[in-house]
Amino acid sequence: MGETPRTGWEFEEDRLVLVYYLNGNYRYEVDLETCTTSAAVLDWVCQLAGKSEGFLSNEHLGQFVRMVDTYIRPQETLCSFGIQTKKGRPIKDVASVIRRNAKRHEREQEWGRLHPVIPGVPCSLDIAGYMKFMDEATP
Repeated sequence: MGETPRTGWEFEEDRLVLVYYLNGNYRYEVDLETCTTSAAVLDWVCQLAGKSEGFLSNEHLGQFVRMVDTYIRPQETLCSFGIQTKKGRPIKDVASVIRRNAKRHEREQEWGRLHPVIPGVPCSLDIAGYMKFMDEATP
């Protein structure tokens, strides 16, 4: 039985791009290094939202937004509470922001694998343990 062609977004860390695959072959790329302002991020979201549902589903648009949040962290680096941060200036070294957040994302994924949530079992979040775990990866 053949493998199902992939459809969705993937992060290519070596080039700092998000790549969209449609049925395994069509590629659409978003260079994250262009996401240095709130306006640039919003422009990408709106450009993708304007694509037909046959090309980019609402689910995949949401996946793109989540990935931008993972690698750019706009509320931390660009705007917070609806206010442009850093007096409206673009991110100076967006590549290092993306790489730092990629490492942070990997650590968060590792934490999730080590501390799985079991449906129906009450749990409490070990904030101190999580912070220590995350800090171990910070240079």
